[in-house]
Amino acid sequence: MFIAQNHATILDEAELKLVYNPERHIFDAAGSRVFVGGDGATFNGFLAAARFEDVAGLDLALVADEITATDPDRPGVQEMRGGAFLHLRLPDEGDTLEIPRAEVALGGASIRGRGFVGSLGGSPTFGFVGDSSQITVAEMRALWPVLIAPNTREWALANIEGGVFGPAAVTIVLRPDMIEDVNGETHLADEAIQLEVPFRGLQMALIGEIPSARNLTGTMTAGARSFAARTGAGGVLPLPSGREIAFDSVLFEIRDSAGDAPPANIQIAASADAAAFVELAGLEPIASQADTVVSPEEISGRATANVDLGMRMARRIDVDSIGYLINLGLSDVDVARPLEGRRIRGFNGSIRIAGEGVQVRGRALIDGVRADIDYRIGQDAGMEVAATLDADARERLGFDFGDRIRGPVSVVTGEPDSDGVRQLAIDLTDAALDFPEIAWRKAAGRPASAVVRYSESGETLNLRTIEIVAPGLSAAGLGEVRGGALQRLAFHDISVSGLGRFSLQASRQDDVLVTAVEADELTVSRGLFSGGGGGDGAPFRLSVVAGRLRTEGGSLRDMRLTLGTRGGVIERFDLSATLDGGGQLRGLMGEQTGAIRILSSDAGAFLRLIDLYGRAQGGALALVLRPDLETGALSGSLNAENFRVVGEPAMGQLLATEEQLARNERDDVRDQRTPAAARESADNVIIDRLAANFTRTADVLTIREAFVRGPSVGITLRGTVGYAANRVSLTGTYIPAYQINNFFSRIPILGQALGGRQSEGLLGVTFEVTGPAESPNLRINPASVLAPGLLRSLFDFR
Repeated sequence: MFIAQNHATILDEAELKLVYNPERHIFDAAGSRVFVGGDGATFNGFLAAARFEDVAGLDLALVADEITATDPDRPGVQEMRGGAFLHLRLPDEGDTLEIPRAEVALGGASIRGRGFVGSLGGSPTFGFVGDSSQITVAEMRALWPVLIAPNTREWALANIEGGVFGPAAVTIVLRPDMIEDVNGETHLADEAIQLEVPFRGLQMALIGEIPSARNLTGTMTAGARSFAARTGAGGVLPLPSGREIAFDSVLFEIRDSAGDAPPANIQIAASADAAAFVELAGLEPIASQADTVVSPEEISGRATANVDLGMRMARRIDVDSIGYLINLGLSDVDVARPLEGRRIRGFNGSIRIAGEGVQVRGRALIDGVRADIDYRIGQDAGMEVAATLDADARERLGFDFGDRIRGPVSVVTGEPDSDGVRQLAIDLTDAALDFPEIAWRKAAGRPASAVVRYSESGETLNLRTIEIVAPGLSAAGLGEVRGGALQRLAFHDISVSGLGRFSLQASRQDDVLVTAVEADELTVSRGLFSGGGGGDGAPFRLSVVAGRLRTEGGSLRDMRLTLGTRGGVIERFDLSATLDGGGQLRGLMGEQTGAIRILSSDAGAFLRLIDLYGRAQGGALALVLRPDLETGALSGSLNAENFRVVGEPAMGQLLATEEQLARNERDDVRDQRTPAAARESADNVIIDRLAANFTRTADVLTIREAFVRGPSVGITLRGTVGYAANRVSLTGTYIPAYQINNFFSRIPILGQALGGRQSEGLLGVTFEVTGPAESPNLRINPASVLAPGLLRSLFDFR
């Protein structure tokens, strides 16, 4: 055996039998043996002196005309037979043994080259450079030297099933200092041997139930202790179903094969239908480490994979020792079966699988809603699904609030806790919110958020907790959604800026959303009664119970209100309350006529309450409202009796105008009062009756005809009050000394000519009120007093 300076051996056994044959002048070498690491060959041949060239020195030729390669550890492997030729040249001078030619042939393969044995840099050195013919798998088993990546060699020879190798190139530079003993095994320094072997059509057995990879093409490179195999595109992994995974590239690498079970790394880039990867995940040993939630038949789309595996090399690899990092890229993936009750369509993203867990990231349509997904299983377990929901998306997911929410809503949800409860974080900043039931609105762009903890059972979505924080609004409660429709809401604590603190209960009864509000005290603005904004026309019923309800003009005590709408039209109304000062307020809706009738024993308090007129005191009032089912408008009539108008500036202007006209015209019919008396009377005007017919839409109040009469004054009025534009445009006639003046309009036949319209008189002043509702302008036409009766209409403001 050959022993290096550090006592490591590179030959296990070598036996050269030489018997001199005087007739042929050669040495017979029959029965010679060479074994390294259990692999080797026996050969028959001869050694003879020869001269191949006209050079100084002694040429020797060792010819092995019959070689038998064997593998004692694999008795079932077929023996390989061949031959060898070694040309040695012993120079007359110097100490270098040249090897002009060396060739070994086994089966149909051969390795040839040239080298030397001598001193290089003061150290004994063996050098060789050669190449090979194409080599089959069986021939490679015999020709792969045991000293080249021995542990890799063991695994490769056990798993390579087919293919063609070569031509190969080999370079050997071996010195004693390159041989070392590692844990009782002889190993060479990696740079001692450099081998490069191209291959094509390689078939390689893999692990467990995973089928063999086929048609791999690439190059193997090896040193004495390192090994790498690289492939390009073209290889495939055929699966039992007939699906295939195409390899784009494969790298198998061992950086140092010394020692027991050296570490190896495999990097794979592949692509296939997503169903193929799902099928692969169902094969052992992957199946025991990954829980697949769908079958290959339930998924479509494309996938790419980048796989990084780390393992210990041995003839039988321990699956539990494999470390892995798998990155899957998925495009246009659809899942046929609902996952957690949701349909997944058009997923584009990635799946990262590693020892610490699985992470899924990407975008998909979940029940038709575009969502961002971040799903983690393992040490950093968790799930996050983020989506921006428009109105259609909210309806599909069961969060349909109609026109009460307009614009995009961003939501983020996670995986359920141990009780199956998920948390949904909702960003309402970009949405406009309008809830007329509580007189609250939010414009788009103002920050607002909600947090909902929910669980699912079939088609039922249980909203365990709801917390809302928005400008001027905070709420906490719970609810239920079934079949995509809101069934129940219960907010035990709602605080609305300017309105107050109250509780709200809402439930769906048949097709009607029934809402109940209870509060000790509420403050409502004019907007709550304006009829504008909010709602989607769906059937709705609201009941309010409040200990005190305040408005800008007054308050109610012990209020109870029931309001029902359908298609945006009121179909039920019931109201009872006590006004400031003790007056009673009652409201009912006629079942046959559909008209709403509101009665008040204090007309002034009621008109102040609804912020319609603030200078009336006392009296009785009856208000009748008739909904128009086609247009949604309200037409109605207002009647009030026996009240006073106190401190009305416009009344003072009219009375002052009357006095001025009386002086100028010296009209004996008029009551001759001083301006001071006129102002005193204007501060407290008695009204026997007020009657008005009007039409009310969301934006405009149209007064078709109205009159006011008292002992000393009469007024007719018509025009519009625009709520959206906040402007008034009214015209009318002022009739001084009404009881005497109106007498002429009641004379038969001549009444209309002398007194004008029924509510007017012999003399009257036309006027106009226009401008902003808060501060309108009053204009009077003095010439109209000269036109009695029928002719006065010629002086109306138009």
